[in-house]
Amino acid sequence: MNKILRDRKGLSLIELLVALAISSVLLAAISTATVQLITFSKGNANRMTAIGQVQNVGFWVKRDAVMAQQVMLDDPQTPVSEFIALQWTDWDGGSHRVAYTLEDAPEGLKELRRDYFTFDGGDWVLQATTFLARSIDPAEATSSWDGKVLSVHIVAQVGQETAARTYEIVPRPLS
Repeated sequence: MNKILRDRKGLSLIELLVALAISSVLLAAISTATVQLITFSKGNANRMTAIGQVQNVGFWVKRDAVMAQQVMLDDPQTPVSEFIALQWTDWDGGSHRVAYTLEDAPEGLKELRRDYFTFDGGDWVLQATTFLARSIDPAEATSSWDGKVLSVHIVAQVGQETAARTYEIVPRPLS
């Protein structure tokens, strides 16, 4: 039995240090990859959020603008400064109005709010309020109306990621 124990050899100090060095290199590589994956995922999520916000704005503005018979960039009849105001009468005689306004949000950004009104014969009645985007860059958000085409340029910023879109909509003719 003593002979068996004497023939057994353990790891030498050098072998142990080499194994430890290889393990350290593998652990460092795995840690770096994990940090990069988490960072990339957060940036990608922010970018997708920004894209979703500008696409949501485009959907609603297009939806309302194709029905609009009257386009105003700021309706002087209202006390608030509007980004866009659209008004139309549908086929059964109902009058509708949609007002898009930019409101303060954290970090110097703006929220784009959509207020939908119907006319009850004497006054405009608020039917619904929807926040379309919460991270709009006010310096980059523009709208223009040349009498035929409504152009809307929207830039959303979420974290360090931005997304921009320009929409050009032709409202329905008045007749």
